[in-house]
Amino acid sequence: MSQLSSLAESTPHRMPLRSMALRTRLLLAYGVIVCMSIALGIYLFHRINLVRDQTTMLSGNVATDVRHSVQALATVADAQRAVDQYLLQPDDASHRAALMRLEALDQTIRRLQGKAHNPALRDHMARLSRQILTYHEVFDQISANIAQQQVLNRELDTAFFAQYQAIETALANARPRTQYEYRSLDDLKRAGSRLQLAFVWMSRLKEKENELATQNALAALEDARARLKSYVVLNGSTGVVRMSDMERLGEVIDTVEQSSLRVRQLATLYKETAGLVEQRLKPQGILISAEASALTDTALLALNITTIELDQDATRTQVTGGGWLVGIIIAGVILGLVLAATITRPLNDLVAATGRLARGDEISALEPRGGRELILLAQSFNQMAEALHRERAEVQHQHELLTERARELEITLEQLHVEAAAREHLDATVRQMSVPIIPLSRGVIVVPLVGEIDAARAETLQHRLLQGVVAERALVAILDITGVPMVDAQVSAWLLQAMGAVRLLGAHCILVGINPEVAQMLVASGVNLDSVTTRATLQEGL
Repeated sequence: MSQLSSLAESTPHRMPLRSMALRTRLLLAYGVIVCMSIALGIYLFHRINLVRDQTTMLSGNVATDVRHSVQALATVADAQRAVDQYLLQPDDASHRAALMRLEALDQTIRRLQGKAHNPALRDHMARLSRQILTYHEVFDQISANIAQQQVLNRELDTAFFAQYQAIETALANARPRTQYEYRSLDDLKRAGSRLQLAFVWMSRLKEKENELATQNALAALEDARARLKSYVVLNGSTGVVRMSDMERLGEVIDTVEQSSLRVRQLATLYKETAGLVEQRLKPQGILISAEASALTDTALLALNITTIELDQDATRTQVTGGGWLVGIIIAGVILGLVLAATITRPLNDLVAATGRLARGDEISALEPRGGRELILLAQSFNQMAEALHRERAEVQHQHELLTERARELEITLEQLHVEAAAREHLDATVRQMSVPIIPLSRGVIVVPLVGEIDAARAETLQHRLLQGVVAERALVAILDITGVPMVDAQVSAWLLQAMGAVRLLGAHCILVGINPEVAQMLVASGVNLDSVTTRATLQEGL
């Protein structure tokens, strides 16, 4: 402790250069790092401005061309989707939408062709414009065929419903009388069935099996026409079918032949349309998509070239900036080592001494070194260590006093436990004596109660009363409540509970000692005493 005191009171008489103030050292190190960082920032700012100007100059036209090529590709895709939608669902709305998309595609390509900066892009757009024109012409041919198909389909549907309705009307109005006339109507029924079959096959003309559907539809129409003609020739004068219906059936025979011609025309149109789609429209669409993709590829290639040039400039900037950064790091490492030699070591010594002091080990005085602040910190630590040693000695003395006091308290606590056990035993004895069991004669016991009855005493009463009945083999138990000052509803309930328990053991219980005040309390409490034998005095109870 004397060594700590002498070092705490001593002050250095001379200040070497390496023991300058920590603030001066840190400011000097930060100043060097900040100056080098500012120089690096100025250089990078200058290079970034140069790269940005070059980027603006090189990427302006390229970005515009890329945007235009992407717009052209998107317009081509929209137009082809609209055409495909029309081929799947050939109605007026989808036809108008497809025409609008094709017109918009042609106008977009022409407009972008005039705005393109790259000659290769202009050539691609010129070829794309010619291919779109061819695609549009093929689409117009297909649209015309589809329009004719729709007209023929409507005519065939109208003719079919008229033919089928005429046959059904003739069957509904027919009046056959003989079995032969009934059988003759089967030709009409079969003719209607064949018309239905022809209608089903006509709905399959647009599918891949066009030839088979055409042949089956024509065969069904020819069979229906033959059956109708046979019936009209053989049964025209029988009178089974009305004359007006027979005339309509004759017209149906002619219209069936016309339907056959329309079916052939419709099959030819479906086949021609499918050929246009498969052989001209789809290949032309593939060419357009390929040309649009080539347009995008050309624009992206120009963008990649520009990107490579910019990447080279960025790489040169990174190399130069990296050199500056390495220099800053090296300078920082050197300054860190210098600061570690003059700051970190004294602080580590102080931390180690603090740990030993916290564990209660004996420590030697720290040698003040490393700068004014660290010297003052070491002196303060030495003073604190000395004060802490004094406090620890005082704490040890107080701890010994507290230990002695604790032993005295433990002895006192043991005495109190012994006294509490004795008091509990005395209380149990008093509770036993507060409910005495007095045997009067063979089979008769008296239980005199004196004082107030609470829950604990009521439990003791019931327990003692039942034990007395069993021990004395009593047939009659007399409860004398002359000494009970107050009998309320709760006390009455406890008494009745005890008397009920006695009855369960086979004994009879008599309640005696009821004075006028107790009687009024029992009546006011509302307790049912009909099953209880009561007497005013103990003598009457006996």
